Amino acid sequence: MPDSMPSFRFRHPSIAAKARWLAAALAAVLAIALRAFLQPALGDELPFIIAAPVALFCALMWGAGPGALATLICLVGTLLPSMPPDVLNREGGVRVVGFALVLGSACVLVARVNALRRRHVRLGTAADMPLVRWLNAALFGAVLLPATAFVLVGWWTYDQALQASHDTVVRRADLVYQHARRTFDVAEKLTLEAALLTTGNDDVIRRHESDVRQRLSDMLLGVPSVVNLNVWDAMAVPVVRSDRAIDPTVTVIDRSYFTRQAAEDRGFDLSEVLKGRQTGRELFNLTHRRPAADGRFNGIVAVSLNPEYFRDYYRAILAQNTDVESISLVRTDGDLLARWPVPATGTTHVAADSPSLEAIRSGESSGVVYGRVGGSGEPRVAAFRRVEELPVYVVVSFSQAALMSGWVRTMGIVGAMALPITLLLIAVTAIARRRVQLEQQAQLDLHEQTRLRAASEKSVLEAHRRETLSTLTAGVAHDFNNLLAILTNSLHIQNVRHPEHASEPQNAAMRRAVQSGTRLTRQLLSLTRRQTLRPEVIDLRTWLPEIEELLRTTLGRSIALSVDVASNLPPVLVDAAELELALVNLAVNAKHAQPHGGVFVVNADGMVEGGKKLVTLSARDEGHGIPSDILGRVSEPFFTTKERGSGSGLGLNQVRGVAEAAGGELRIESAVGQGTTVRLILPAADVGPDGAAGSDETQGADRAGGSGGSDRSGESDAVTGAVEPKLVSSTAVGRKFHGHVLVAEDNDDVAAATIALIASLGLKVTRAVNADDALRVLRTPQLGDDIGFLLTDAVMPGAMGGVELAMTVRGERPRLPVTVITGYAENVQSALDAKLDVVHKPLALEDLMTRLQGAFGAA
Repeated sequence: MPDSMPSFRFRHPSIAAKARWLAAALAAVLAIALRAFLQPALGDELPFIIAAPVALFCALMWGAGPGALATLICLVGTLLPSMPPDVLNREGGVRVVGFALVLGSACVLVARVNALRRRHVRLGTAADMPLVRWLNAALFGAVLLPATAFVLVGWWTYDQALQASHDTVVRRADLVYQHARRTFDVAEKLTLEAALLTTGNDDVIRRHESDVRQRLSDMLLGVPSVVNLNVWDAMAVPVVRSDRAIDPTVTVIDRSYFTRQAAEDRGFDLSEVLKGRQTGRELFNLTHRRPAADGRFNGIVAVSLNPEYFRDYYRAILAQNTDVESISLVRTDGDLLARWPVPATGTTHVAADSPSLEAIRSGESSGVVYGRVGGSGEPRVAAFRRVEELPVYVVVSFSQAALMSGWVRTMGIVGAMALPITLLLIAVTAIARRRVQLEQQAQLDLHEQTRLRAASEKSVLEAHRRETLSTLTAGVAHDFNNLLAILTNSLHIQNVRHPEHASEPQNAAMRRAVQSGTRLTRQLLSLTRRQTLRPEVIDLRTWLPEIEELLRTTLGRSIALSVDVASNLPPVLVDAAELELALVNLAVNAKHAQPHGGVFVVNADGMVEGGKKLVTLSARDEGHGIPSDILGRVSEPFFTTKERGSGSGLGLNQVRGVAEAAGGELRIESAVGQGTTVRLILPAADVGPDGAAGSDETQGADRAGGSGGSDRSGESDAVTGAVEPKLVSSTAVGRKFHGHVLVAEDNDDVAAATIALIASLGLKVTRAVNADDALRVLRTPQLGDDIGFLLTDAVMPGAMGGVELAMTVRGERPRLPVTVITGYAENVQSALDAKLDVVHKPLALEDLMTRLQGAFGAA
């Protein structure tokens, strides 16, 4: 080969170049996906609204080649038949060609600018810095972002407008329904009164026809919707009518409304619109059978209603509401009883293709339907609702375009406001680009300061987030406990009223749901460290065997349980209910870790570490274990390795909270395939000669858990409640009391369930909606003196809550038993410090009956 021949070498692209090409391809794919996502709102219009700015952005940021690649990918994605939008038509072809030409020209222009830049770099001028290139892209983004935001806002507000229009349709339909309901209520009452008035021998009634006719006429005074009132005997011969003397030759034996009632008792029935044979007026009849002593058919009573009365009302509605297109009164078979505007064709039946008629025929009592009716093809929205106990519906139809006109105006205003803002963004970005090169060093210093400030703000925001999560979780726990209280009390009442159903699977399922909800609520409060704790001295040698049956029930039959407690084990100072829940959580984890059976071993032993006496309570299983890379995270809140829906991620967090609240710690040891051991390291309690914990330890536990003393030290579940709600026993069901209970509860549902539960025990109950109302009842002579027990919620609206109410009542009536029930409240600690009786929602029936026994005694 001659030496003069030039040699060409293929240069492999650098990693940065590959990254630019890959970023351009990903951006194009995202553009295609976003456009497909917006298809329901945009339709086939603006097929390149996302692709064009994305391709141009790629060209500006990474060069002409990546820009051309993004353009090609977007073009291919749009042309695929399976991908929206559909541009495979003449108009779409013009758009495709325009998009290719514009973006191709843009890539050529960008390539030329890049060539000039490289030439300037070779001549020694400074190259653009990364920030400058980003500002170049920001100039384009100043147009792209507002345009994209406009589309997204339009799409979102469109859904909001649809929902608003749905609400409007329902409200209008309810208004029309109320009018129809009142009108038919009056007609039904007239029918029944006329039937009672004409009870007896028809011949006697005919002899006194003028008197009866006058009474019927008087009944119709002030009722404009009624034309007249007719009474027919079993042979369809008139007996009496309200507006004129009867004509015995006029019969309705051939009328469908008479034959239907003669065939069977249809209650209240409606006829089609017809022309009266004596009045000659347009009307439809509301009919009802005449009563007969022997049950035979004795004729009918018919109230003739005036369709024009309904049309006048509908005409007034349309005059005031331009968005309403038509209002109809329709029988279930599709016959029109009244409509405004009156159909131009004179039809008396709803169109066969009407969506509302299809819904009516399917038996729906109310709803909203969308569709197109008739040849115009304009979209319609219709709301329908049945008048109870009658075969008639009110149907209100709207023009969807009229309903959405407000959205169109809103988007026009938004567009007008967005244009100057976009121009302002472009101007600001251009000014920033001109100044950035002169202030680069200052920007670097500012960036460092901003980074430090951002780190500080992030720390503050994280602390604020944790506090917000704590407050939110505690509030959710309170509301959830109210729901559990309603369910528990209602379940007790049902079992009392229907003991034959108490053992049904549905009852058991509801009880399990309450148990799960109670455990979950307690875990949530443990997460926030806001649960009210009651530490007490527990001897694990006697306490652990007592909950062994509960653990066996939790584990199931396939897992063997072993409990071993050292003989010389010192007691611990801990909340018994929280510790019980912790062991239940560990048992549940062991059950999930050993789906095919295994063992669960609970050991309690003493140890000395750092000169301190400690008690180690360990729980071990032989399950699949925990990987070492996540072992340190398993006690974090909401972290779980179980399948979605199988765990809340709060179990081990609650266990750690129990250990830390008692002044100890949690230690977890695990290996994959070898099982897991969880140890609660608790300080040994310093027990005095009287069996009470020493002051130092008690105060330490109070500080750790936020608990306080109580005069009910022998009942560990008085504040926190048992881990699982107690069920109604046969003894509890049969026990009755005599007395008067005042229930202070602001939640109507909770109050109703609690009052029903107490009333089922034979007690008289008075409800107060807040603390002020309760004090008013207690201070009322005779009524207040009759109250023998006060049950109050801890959280109620107003300046005074349940705890303050209990303290006030104790000051005024120290002998009145008072119990404060709470799902969660920050001031419950003050109630414990004041030695009030505090119980946790859901209140178990046995706990309630214990307190009622002390207040009233059993009957």
